[in-house]
Amino acid sequence: MWNHKRLVRSVGHTPGESRALLGVLKAGHFTDVCRRFVPETEHLYSWWGYRFPASFEKNYGWRLDHAWATTSLAPRLQAMQVVTDTRTWEKPSDHVPVVVDIAE
Repeated sequence: MWNHKRLVRSVGHTPGESRALLGVLKAGHFTDVCRRFVPETEHLYSWWGYRFPASFEKNYGWRLDHAWATTSLAPRLQAMQVVTDTRTWEKPSDHVPVVVDIAE
């Protein structure tokens, strides 16, 4: 199970970093594309470290990759996918792609 207390002590997820990121999101009136499609109550990771080989299998990762949309672009958002299959490739990156579908 996800341990929020451990994550908030991790680089990229400390309370100060999280507040700063949220401040930029709100100040720019951006839409968090990923969270538009995945509720806050669900895990949303795009990075699994190599130091702990079982982290991907246990789905213990971090959300390090973001997609934001401007106010004018937000209504055209169709879908979002975190392409986790790429993490199982022979020589994968520790990050996986975040793909956003936008209507013309």
